[in-house]
Amino acid sequence: MPHTTNQAAFRDCDANNPCFRLYTLLVAIEFALNDALATFPHGHDLARLVPQVVTTMPSGLQAQLTSLDGALRSLVCTFRGRPAPVDPANYPGIRYLRHANDGHVGHTTDADVVQALNDARQLVNELRSAGVQV
Repeated sequence: MPHTTNQAAFRDCDANNPCFRLYTLLVAIEFALNDALATFPHGHDLARLVPQVVTTMPSGLQAQLTSLDGALRSLVCTFRGRPAPVDPANYPGIRYLRHANDGHVGHTTDADVVQALNDARQLVNELRSAGVQV
């Protein structure tokens, strides 16, 4: 099965496409955290980066990290030719989302992607409240 939905999202760079927007927002969060650290210690693992930047973790920020983690795990991607949940420590797997629109078995729906996007947006708000420039 092709990843037609993802291909269109990234080819067209449509900021209104939830898949494209989710991925680019997570990249922006990662850049902000790495810039605050002035190092790149943990790849794409936002849950490990945040506590290094925000040393006194507000409960809302911790809750939002947990929520985003769950939302990302609910997304199904293609990993080594098989369906697998997106690994929150390696969110770039989103590029290979198995979207229902493409007819994949074991797929992700628009609602799943929108939920993850909403959680990522809320994480940005929590990070900003904690003083991180995102």
